[in-house]
Parts: sequence; structure tokens; C-alpha cells
Amino acid sequence: MKIRKAKLVDAKGIAHVHMDSWLATYRGIVPDTYLDQISYGAREELWNDNLKAKITLWQKMMKVILSDLQMAAKRERGSTQN
Repeated sequence: MKIRKAKLVDAKGIAHVHMDSWLATYRGIVPDTYLDQISYGAREELWNDNLKAKITLWQKMMKVILSDLQMAAKRERGSTQN
């Protein structure tokens, strides 16, 4: 296996892997209405932008993880609130 930095020509392939993994992983967890509205074209555009800006997958993942952590509210044990 050869590992190299992603190039702009890789955006479409990355987008397909990104999209397919989201659909396979989050169906039944994330509302279907959200998953049904995201598209391969939008993901390709996102990855074109990321690669042009030299944003790595690791940076992108960390941004998502940190954003999710910032939005999580503390819940008391036994609480029925979401």
C-alpha cells in the first residue's frame, strides 16, 4: 500500500467514501431527513475546498469532534431530558 497526500483529483473519491461511510454508519442514529438531503456533489465540493485550503482529514475530524463536544450539555443521572 502506498500512502500519499490527497490531491484535488482525489476529492471525488474521498467524497464517495465520506458519504458512503456516513450513510452506512449513521442510518438509524441521525434522522433520515438529514441523511437523505446530503449529496455526493456537495461532499465533493466540500473536499475540493478542504484540499485547496490544505485542510487534512485529521483537522476536519477534530473540528467535528470538538464542535460536537462544545454542543453537548451536561445531563444529570436519571434525567429523561435529551
